[in-house]
Amino acid sequence: EQVTTMNLLPIELLTLIFSKLPPKYLGRLECCCKTWNTSLSEPTYDWVWKTSTLTYFGGRNPNENTTSWKQFCLLSCKLIHSYEEQYKLII
Repeated sequence: EQVTTMNLLPIELLTLIFSKLPPKYLGRLECCCKTWNTSLSEPTYDWVWKTSTLTYFGGRNPNENTTSWKQFCLLSCKLIHSYEEQYKLII
């Protein structure tokens, strides 16, 4: 594996940075590398998804049908995308 500046940053710092990103980008980050995928999928880092969700979607909490903030966040993104497509809006 190639050593880059990003590889040298502690995962705790990266997840703090990730928590400031819009939710749709968190899903994309999981595809960037194995370390980020693993980190963003661990229950330990569910707070990253929670922070992003509450920042960008307001104070709504997951309902009983969702098991994690990640699932709730991704579902919210999917619903917004569906709404945008239906009404041809760009938010």
